[in-house]
Amino acid sequence: MEAPLLSIHNLDKHFDISGGLLDQLRWKGGKPVRERTMVRAVNRVSFEIRKGETLSVVGESGCGKSTLARTIIGLYPPNRGEIFYREERIDRLSPARMLPYRTKMQMVFQDPYASLNPRMRVRETLEEPVRFHRRLSGAEIKDCVAQVMEQVGVDPSWADRYPHEFSGGQRQRISIARALVVNPEFIIADEPISALDVSIQAQILNLLMDAQQERQLTYLFISHDLSVVEHISTRVAVMYLGTVCELAPVDALFDGPLHPYTQALLSAIPRLGEKGSRHIKIEGDVPTPIQLPTGCVFHGRCPHVRTVCTETVPKLRDFGGGHFAACHFIEEITARRAETSGHLA
Repeated sequence: MEAPLLSIHNLDKHFDISGGLLDQLRWKGGKPVRERTMVRAVNRVSFEIRKGETLSVVGESGCGKSTLARTIIGLYPPNRGEIFYREERIDRLSPARMLPYRTKMQMVFQDPYASLNPRMRVRETLEEPVRFHRRLSGAEIKDCVAQVMEQVGVDPSWADRYPHEFSGGQRQRISIARALVVNPEFIIADEPISALDVSIQAQILNLLMDAQQERQLTYLFISHDLSVVEHISTRVAVMYLGTVCELAPVDALFDGPLHPYTQALLSAIPRLGEKGSRHIKIEGDVPTPIQLPTGCVFHGRCPHVRTVCTETVPKLRDFGGGHFAACHFIEEITARRAETSGHLA
């Protein structure tokens, strides 16, 4: 089997927010010592992405999706863990040694209004990465920019306009063009349609899927929209409070979720014509990432919680067919769910 394009192992990303009112004093050696306050945004995350696929990461707001994406691309340094690109470890590379990977890995950000420099014309925005990363003549650069603008559906004659002269959808197309112009292999799309009108979202999704087919791209797609994820994904990773609780092929996940959180998440999707379907309500509040729960991070809201859940962190286990889940009682929950479905039928 071909080696994965990208793989991450036990990745952690924590943010030190010490210095505020949340700091606590502890007495050590007869002296008061102020403990550091850490936001544990990403914790022990591991997965692989193979060439040509789309791995989507889903979860509620604040679960660490965007932090994970920015850590992988190198905008945030990880606190612990390993990131490999084509079997080369990249999380410890110097800026100079990391430079060749910048053309291979690109990112499309959520907000097209903030991700483009308002003082630069579109032509300058697109030409700058080409001049920096690719050895092309001036004429070749202009041809390259015109070609990628046409591909994303932006008229090349608009190249001398500024970002404020475009709509949100057009700006996101320009952001995608900026990522494509250096001929990357791998693109992280961090909620690329959430800031757009519904009427424009399908156009941007189709653009991303067409570009993937034409350029053999690989995507890490961040989203909270489950209907979009079901449409675009090859596999799906479900995150809760900085950890991956389930990872599976898209059909397996949507047809038979294993983790209680994933089951509750998918039960919120309206589905016409289904008899016996019901919404699973999650009780309680999401814990703070400053003070993570012991054991399973979901135990405070899980209807199946037992003592072991509060003490031991469940491992991400393979239940066959590449379907992984992190729960101590998957077999029991699955059997109970099947029995309940049989009664409803």
